[in-house]
Amino acid sequence: MLKNFPDEKYISDRNASFIKRVYLLRQAGVILCFIPIYSVLEEQSHHKITIALLILNALTWPSIAYIASIMSKDMLNTEKKNMILDSCWAGMWIAVMQVSPIPSIFIVSIQIADRYAAGGWRILKPALLCMLLSFTLIWLLNDFNYTTEFSTRTVWFSLPLVTCYPILLSVVSRRLSIKLRKRRELLEKQALMDPGLDLPNRRFFEQKMEGAFRATRKKRILSYLLLIDVDNFKYINDTYGHEVGDAVLSRISTILRECAGAQDIPARFGGDELAVIVNNSNDQLVLAMVHAIQERIEVLSLPSHKDISCTVSIGISCAKNKTSIISWIKEADEMLYEVKRNGKNGFCMKSNKK
Repeated sequence: MLKNFPDEKYISDRNASFIKRVYLLRQAGVILCFIPIYSVLEEQSHHKITIALLILNALTWPSIAYIASIMSKDMLNTEKKNMILDSCWAGMWIAVMQVSPIPSIFIVSIQIADRYAAGGWRILKPALLCMLLSFTLIWLLNDFNYTTEFSTRTVWFSLPLVTCYPILLSVVSRRLSIKLRKRRELLEKQALMDPGLDLPNRRFFEQKMEGAFRATRKKRILSYLLLIDVDNFKYINDTYGHEVGDAVLSRISTILRECAGAQDIPARFGGDELAVIVNNSNDQLVLAMVHAIQERIEVLSLPSHKDISCTVSIGISCAKNKTSIISWIKEADEMLYEVKRNGKNGFCMKSNKK
């Protein structure tokens, strides 16, 4: 079972994938923020050195942050620090712009949305604190200058930030949610499947039994339970080894899947005991399925051990007139042991006509 746990390589690949997604978002965000900030700095006639620092920040920071994270032993923690630094840069440039209202409001809004989407309050809180700290420090050095004026050009240059970036964030978040859903579905399938036989396990089987039992009680369909026991399975295990025993069970499982209908549920019931829920059927169809299963198992052979022959005992019970799932299973179990008492390699079903 340990092989299903994520190993170090899987975790490293997953973290690297996250870093790449953040890099793309950071690159887009920096470019979209650069445009209105540059417009404001030019309108306010800032020194060329300030504008050069803005250009340098926009060109180098996304790559520096990416390299720092991807080369780190703790990629996620380093990326968290980079996100906080993103907010520091934002606070600094808002102060340099003298709190020009339109781009400042847009930048703060995008920062809040992006930080919260990335890690919730645990990333948003330190990011906001650092943004406020850097803003206050630079604003203090700038003599607390502020302006309420903004040009039409700056408004137009700010619009891509509040339109394109949220769309990009939504696309990335949607792709991530689809990936996570598929991963969750895979884990759920693994939790409900027997990995050795590629059949549902007993937990999943009992869930399906509840639905079949309710449907029969409401007289929508007629469901049957087959309990299947491999005859002399202990002898096969003891004589040929557990690997051969597992191979026998695997071949029988394949036969069950092939003989079962589209609505039927074959499963591992426990140990060497298998089971099938046969839905929407009748006595004749169920018995035909049982005959087909037994005929195919009787001619089953393993390439490495052609001397092995297999038979199965099958107990059959219809859910009709049963008071509970327990009584349904109990009757199938009684039918199974009736077959064993009579020499195995057969089936037994109690009439459901009442």
